[in-house]
Amino acid sequence: MFQFLFERTSDAVWLIDPGTGAVVDCNEATAVLMRCRSRADLVGRRLDELSAPEQKDGSPTAEAARRMAEFESRNSKFVWQARRFDGTEVTLEGNATAIERDGETVIVLVAR
Repeated sequence: MFQFLFERTSDAVWLIDPGTGAVVDCNEATAVLMRCRSRADLVGRRLDELSAPEQKDGSPTAEAARRMAEFESRNSKFVWQARRFDGTEVTLEGNATAIERDGETVIVLVAR
């Protein structure tokens, strides 16, 4: 069921490794949102690489990315200033929660 929702939703869904902050997988809506050629362009990139230098609240991006990757034990809302592949910045509102995938914990970020 998760795979069906992951592929079909119009929201950007990111799977993040909590240890590295790197994108493990994402859906096609994420690639469209980030204005890249394919999902493969995002896999392996860390959240701080996909972020504006500074977040709207004035916090450094590295700190914001670390906070998002630490959502393992709770369901958390977030606001994130992302930088698309074409250089434009976009404010994303979303939700993060931890799930188990293939025996490992991953963070699911759902953003719009």
